[in-house]
Amino acid sequence: MITLFLVVLSGFQLAAYKWLDLQKKAVWKKTTLLLILIGHCTVFPQFFKLEASSCGMPLLGVYMAFWILGNIITLLVHLSYHLVNRISTKK
Repeated sequence: MITLFLVVLSGFQLAAYKWLDLQKKAVWKKTTLLLILIGHCTVFPQFFKLEASSCGMPLLGVYMAFWILGNIITLLVHLSYHLVNRISTKK
C-alpha cells in the first residue's frame, strides 16, 4: 500500500513539474519538491497509522519507509526530470 502511494505521488510530482513548465513557473518546482519532502517526514505516515498497540515498532517501520524510500524516490524523480528536461532543451 505504501509503495502504491509512493508511485502515485511520484506521478503527481511529474505532472506538477510538467504543468509548471507549461505555465513558466520554474520557481514553484522547488516549492513542490520541498512540500513533498516535508510531507514524507510528517504528513504521509499519518495516513498509514496502524491500529493502536503497545508496541511502536510497526509505526516506526511506516515512518522509516517514508523517510528513506519516499525521500530517495522524490529526489530521484526531481533530479531525473531536470536532467531529461535539460538534455531535451539543448537539442
